[in-house]
Amino acid sequence: MPSAYHCPHCGEYHLADSHWCDRTGEPLPRCEILGEEIDLGVVAEPSVACSIRVRNAGAGTLVVHPTVPPGVGWVESGVDEVEIPAGNEGVVPLKVVRVRLEQRGESVAQVGVEALCPRQSRGPQPIGTRTVTVRAHRRASPIAIASTSLLRMSCPAGSAAVARVTLRNAGDAPLTVGSPALGATKLTVSPVDGRTIAPDGEQVYDLSASVPSGRLETWVEFPTDDSLHPVLRVQVLCEAGPAALPRARLSAESVELRPDRSTATLALSNAGTAALRVTRIIRSVGWLAVEPSGPVDLLPGEECAFAFSAPDAQVDALREATPIPIVVETTDPERPRLGATVIVFPTRRPGRAAEHDGLVVEFDEPEAAPTTPDDDLRISIGHIGPAAPEATEPPGEHDGLVVEFDPDED
Repeated sequence: MPSAYHCPHCGEYHLADSHWCDRTGEPLPRCEILGEEIDLGVVAEPSVACSIRVRNAGAGTLVVHPTVPPGVGWVESGVDEVEIPAGNEGVVPLKVVRVRLEQRGESVAQVGVEALCPRQSRGPQPIGTRTVTVRAHRRASPIAIASTSLLRMSCPAGSAAVARVTLRNAGDAPLTVGSPALGATKLTVSPVDGRTIAPDGEQVYDLSASVPSGRLETWVEFPTDDSLHPVLRVQVLCEAGPAALPRARLSAESVELRPDRSTATLALSNAGTAALRVTRIIRSVGWLAVEPSGPVDLLPGEECAFAFSAPDAQVDALREATPIPIVVETTDPERPRLGATVIVFPTRRPGRAAEHDGLVVEFDEPEAAPTTPDDDLRISIGHIGPAAPEATEPPGEHDGLVVEFDPDED
């Protein structure tokens, strides 16, 4: 107690052991703390109750109000205020929460006890504050924490949805996790046996749910030796979406194989959500080659380029650009057969006339070679236009255009 304190009745200072106001004669309370330190030692339970003992050594009624410093979350006050009659003792209840204690070392807090003198006219008047030191050690213990309490999963209809849940040990002792319990047979978890998680360590669990259609609401529980969280429960919600299907897409409807290129490339991609297999490529002629020639598997988003080629001898034999139909067979349920065309162009050589390359000029044989200057020079253009089939009889005089030249006159 201080040697003097401010009187709540008259506003003057009185000796600490005064029981009555020197000016008004009203009784004065006196606050005494019985024990200035509370040492709880090692806290093993989730919470421990303790109390501050206060005695009113004065003649008037005493009201005490406990105050916990800001930032001290491990100490809680059980009451707002306690009224103690003159000459009596009172108890201010406190509670220490183990999980909020410092994980390592000692936790220390200065808890205040504010003494008040009740008055009818002006209300309780402060007459001083006392402090009590509270000490506690936290026993090493595990703390189980799950990464989520609600796990949302989605998957295409008829397939399985996969997700993960992580358990973390936020304590300072090893955490023991038992075998997970499942709320539905359509839900599986791995690993299925128990695990021990070191302090600050983690354990990942893979969950898989099979939902043919609609939605599945279930749960998974992880038993632990954490006294505060003996069971960690995670709700699982899985919804089935559209079925996963492959989608085959060709890059073009036709490609050109020209003499200045060794191959013609046609790309096929998988635009679906499931794996696609190209089983084979059917060509209408046997001499048109393709690579790759065997089955090809494509994951969603992947693409494969097919290269078409033809032997030189076959290309040389062509007289015009030749379209060759092909069919690509895949496992796409909507378009199992895709059609395209490979156009093969013939080889160009000097002096060679293709069927439609231009004019073909054929010269008729002269009936008789001129022997004298007076003989007519006759040039016959027998055919203008596309090459004509061979005639079974020699062309006559009027089978074509006949140009006659008369010799110059003197």
